[in-house]
Order: sequence, then structure tokens, then C-alpha cells
Amino acid sequence: MPPRKKDAVPQAAVCRTDGTVQKKKGALAQARAVMNKVFPAEKSAEVRIDESRFKQSHPHLPTGSIIIDFLIGGIANKEGVLPCPGFPRGRLVNIYGAESSGKTTLALTVAAETCRRGGEVLYIDWEHSIDVAYAKSLGVPIEDSDTFLLVQPETLEKGLAYLWGMTKAGVDLIIIDSVAAGATTAQWEQALGDKGEIGRVGAKAAKWSEYLPQLKAMIARTNTCVVGISQLRAKIDTGYNRGGGGETTTQQGGWAWKFYSEVRMSLRKIMTEKGKRHDPITHTTIETAVGNVVLAKMDKCKVSASQGRDAKFYIVYGEGIDDTRSLIEMASSRGLVKKGGAWYTFERSDGTFIKSQGMESFKKDIQNTPGAWEELQGIALEALKGTPFSETEDLPPEDDFEADETLSEVLSILDGGSPDRAVPTEELEFED
Repeated sequence: MPPRKKDAVPQAAVCRTDGTVQKKKGALAQARAVMNKVFPAEKSAEVRIDESRFKQSHPHLPTGSIIIDFLIGGIANKEGVLPCPGFPRGRLVNIYGAESSGKTTLALTVAAETCRRGGEVLYIDWEHSIDVAYAKSLGVPIEDSDTFLLVQPETLEKGLAYLWGMTKAGVDLIIIDSVAAGATTAQWEQALGDKGEIGRVGAKAAKWSEYLPQLKAMIARTNTCVVGISQLRAKIDTGYNRGGGGETTTQQGGWAWKFYSEVRMSLRKIMTEKGKRHDPITHTTIETAVGNVVLAKMDKCKVSASQGRDAKFYIVYGEGIDDTRSLIEMASSRGLVKKGGAWYTFERSDGTFIKSQGMESFKKDIQNTPGAWEELQGIALEALKGTPFSETEDLPPEDDFEADETLSEVLSILDGGSPDRAVPTEELEFED
């Protein structure tokens, strides 16, 4: 028997008669006509793809960190555009890592950038541990509840009610800190130390697994970006051939986020940086820790081809992400800033020079010189991506928002029900 060609396909699998093709097309058209009759155009699940979508960035929220923006989707695609330079709108984002790895700092930086651009942010602090002074130093309008709404619910269900109601209203960004910190109503009401069924570990995981599919459909419609923060825990090695310990995200909701998120990023502190600072106790100058070098890695990305990529960025204690240093390092590596020994030199377009010894001095000089920082930032970003930087300014689509309807849904969730099984508001009784 002669050898079969490598790409040969059975003829019956690809060939149909003209009559069969026409019959099949007719059946498909009839099925679509039936579905369009059952579901009107405004409720149809049918999606029409416009070729122009491939020539523009996915709607996104800049993170406030150049490194993170370009790690997610800042590399130009075949069409010459940046797929998604920031956190994608209408998608779930999961940030996880060990303690002091920059998870909350990154989330607050995104919140500050969103509010600065005129967006609204909901911050669900189930851990009851947000540092409002630090958040304000990062640029978060912590005192403006119309722009930045901070809630600290006692139970998981109350937090989910806020999450659902604000998502349907079209808030731009929702941050959940953290996904495993919310206690269910049953756990909240049980006696301390009770080990009954209501205190089982899987209660929160089951709640998230049930809730996230509904949430994904809603945020896709309102263009809301939802960011969930997860911590790492040590695996318990209990027996033969169990994998030998290691680390994992919290299973109390963490695994559901792992499966349903479109962008999943790990943060890990790889070095603690030290510097000289004044010690008010001894009234002397001492060497102490001043910041961290953090490695961000894309474990999962469904908005660009950046899965598996990683990059490092800097966090200064009390000040947040040092984006200036990252940009200067990128400009220096491309010859836009000349570096000789400890000296940095930047030649401006008007022929003047900014020359300083040391990174910190150069940062201060370039920021204190009018227009210098904006000029360096513009040419560095242009060289980094190789294409004009264009952010999509897509706003959430207008939706028929009925306050009474959403109130009913929110109260239904508080009562332990599903958003789709809302109870009439007239049947509700409020207690002080």
C-alpha cells in the first residue's frame, strides 16, 4: 500500500454535494430565524464581529505603572496596535502573591489612575485593613465617596450585594480585597470555634463558584473591570505522594477566580532595597529598608499574547510604585538617556541638557524642570512600543437601569438568594 500523505484528509469528511450544502444552509437560516423570533434583537446572544475591532486596543484601564501596562498588552500586534495596555474592561483580573508583594499597592494605584481620568471605583475591603493615609498618598480620592466608594461589609453576602448592584449601575472599576476574607452569613452567626456544617471550608468556594459566572455576564455588558486579590498559602504535605508541600492560592474562593479570570498575575518580592534615612529615635542617619523590587508574571492572559512573560518594577515604602525609575531605566537602555558611570544625561529637543549624578538626583532634576518629564516620557513610550499610543476611551454602554429592580436584586442577595431570583421590594421588611 502506498504511503499516505501527511496532510491527507478523508474525502468524505470535506466534500458535500451542492444539494447537501444548500439544505444545510437553509436549516441554519431557519434556526436563526426561530431564535431571532424568540429573542428580540436587544436580547439576542448573537455576536457580529467587525474587522475594525482588530485594529484598536481592547477597552482598558491604565494601571498607573508603565511596566504592568506593557506586560499585560503593550506589545504591538500584527495590526500595529497595542492589544490591551492595562487592566481589561468587562473582564475579571486576579492578582495573587505572598504578603508584602505589592498586591494592594498595585490595586490602589489602578484605582487612583481610574479616578484621575474621571472614572468611579468601588473598593470592597473584606479584610478591614486599608490604610487610608497611604491610599491618599497614592492619589486615591479617599474622601470623595461619589468617585471612590469604600465599603467594609461584615459578610460575604453583603459584599456580593454591593458588587452586583454597582456592577449593574456601570461602575468603572471594582477591587475586592481579598476574595477569601469575606465570611459567609452562616460563619458570621455561628459561635466562635463551632466546627459544624455551617463552618465548613468549602462554603465560600461554593458561593464564589456559583456567583462568578453570573458576574462575568454582567461585567461584559457594563464594561466594568473587576479585580480580585488573593493570597498565597503553604500547602500541607499530609502523606505519601502528595506533592511535597509548596504554595497555592487560598482555596476559599481562590480556585474559582483562577478558572474564571481572563488576566491572572502573580507578584513576588525578589529583593529588598536599602537606603540611608534619618532615624528619629537615635537622631542619626541609618541604613534601612526603603522599598522592594517586585517581579510580576503573567500566568494567564486572554486579552493579548503575553502569557508567561514577566517584568520587574519598584515599590518605595510610603510612596508606592516608582514609575519614574522604571521609565528612566528603559530610556537609558535605549540610548535616550546617556549613562556614564553614576551620571545620567538627557538632551532635550531644544538643545538643553539635564545632567545629574545618581538615579535619585536625576529623578528630582527631570521632574523639577518644566516639561522635561513629559518630553522624556513621550519619546520613551514611543520607542518602547514602536507605535503611536492610543487608549480607547470607550464608556460603558447605556443600559436601562431601574433602581427598584436593582434594589430588589441586591436585597435578594443579602437574603441568600441568587440575583436572578429577586424578591419584590414591597415584601421586604427592614430592621434597625
